[in-house]
Amino acid sequence: MRLRLQRKDQRISKMNLNPDITDIINYLSLYISYIFLVAFIFRLLKIDFYNPIVKVWVKSIEPISNTVLFFLPKLIASIVFALLIRCLGLYIISIEAGAENAYMEIFVFSLINTIDFVVKFLLYSILISVILSWVSPYNKNPIFSLANNISDAFLQPFRKLIPPTGGLDFSPMIGILVLYLIDNVIIYEIVSVLYGNK
Repeated sequence: MRLRLQRKDQRISKMNLNPDITDIINYLSLYISYIFLVAFIFRLLKIDFYNPIVKVWVKSIEPISNTVLFFLPKLIASIVFALLIRCLGLYIISIEAGAENAYMEIFVFSLINTIDFVVKFLLYSILISVILSWVSPYNKNPIFSLANNISDAFLQPFRKLIPPTGGLDFSPMIGILVLYLIDNVIIYEIVSVLYGNK
């Protein structure tokens, strides 16, 4: 299902440019955007600000996006800035490759990268939280607490729909299924609609 998506992404990030330069620009823009997306997730889910990881992350990252996009709310500024960074990276690559008019593909794949990272981040947080609930339920490590906070915040709406019964909580299964559908079905359909079988 992802083969067509990967081929299209390669047309932007691996065109005719020197592979080393392409990789540097591609991954640099990708990982910088990830940094701001994490701040977006923290604020979106209202993660405990007193967690040292969240506190340092937000204080270090948000001022950048808030300064550049001062006219936007903090929540929106983080994700828009992340999207712009990714678009800029792909655009630089496209200019060097002589395909600077690929605006639609640049935007679409920047958006897909953004959605994909958010989905994966939430998914891994849920998995870590579930595993820890079995092997180390009382662990106070900041990283583990952060995973639990993210998982609980994301799964709360599902727990309201299907409350835990008999000590069994089915919300992680539902949450993982929803994330899977977003990442592997909805995104794929968006690409299919925009580009057909190209």
